[in-house]
Amino acid sequence: MELAEAAAVERPAEPRPDLVVEQARGILMARRDYTAAGALAVLQTAAHDSGATVHAVALALVDEVEARARHLQDELGTWVSGSRTPGS
Repeated sequence: MELAEAAAVERPAEPRPDLVVEQARGILMARRDYTAAGALAVLQTAAHDSGATVHAVALALVDEVEARARHLQDELGTWVSGSRTPGS
């Protein structure tokens, strides 16, 4: 078997981004270290545990943050327009 074929056989499938985000969130909550070094450790641990690359974990987390920011922006817009009040 050629080296490229062997690498393809041993390489796991890319994990689902939602599972990687949940895993990273759990690690972050357990560590409670919000420094740059802590964030890097969370990325590395989530990547190691899930089989994803650090880059893939970071992209999944960025996507999650952007989605939450859009949701909050939409919520704020409805409150400002008067169609809803906070907490309703």
